[in-house]
Amino acid sequence: MTPNEMTRRAVDATLSLTDVIDEENKALAQARVERVTALQDAKQTAADVFEARIRELKDNPAFLTQAAPAMRTQLETAKRRLDEVATVNINALRSAIELNKRLAQRIAQSADHQRVSASGYTKTGAAAASQSTHHLNDPMPISLNETL
Repeated sequence: MTPNEMTRRAVDATLSLTDVIDEENKALAQARVERVTALQDAKQTAADVFEARIRELKDNPAFLTQAAPAMRTQLETAKRRLDEVATVNINALRSAIELNKRLAQRIAQSADHQRVSASGYTKTGAAAASQSTHHLNDPMPISLNETL
């Protein structure tokens, strides 16, 4: 394989990974969770190919120096673009994780506020205990899973 071919393969892999991450960023911005989930396999595959192509260049450093200047420039440009979308992706994923964490906390708080006292009722139907039923060590009456 020639230095230009090897560099071209690295450029293509970089652009492919960039495209998948960019698509994931768009889905995250639109809160399209199903699309983000569907992109996971493509993202992993693109990342694996990217790593393999970069490893090839690292294992053969002379190939990169022997590649045409235009090819090296294309690789540098593609790498800068990948860095940009990866930064956006990191921030978008952090935001999505924080949003999901807050949503789970809200659901748990709501469920906690809806608990009824285990002390029962008086003859008139009023709650027997006027004390709060919220205790820090009480187990939550719900479970959270991926279908929630």
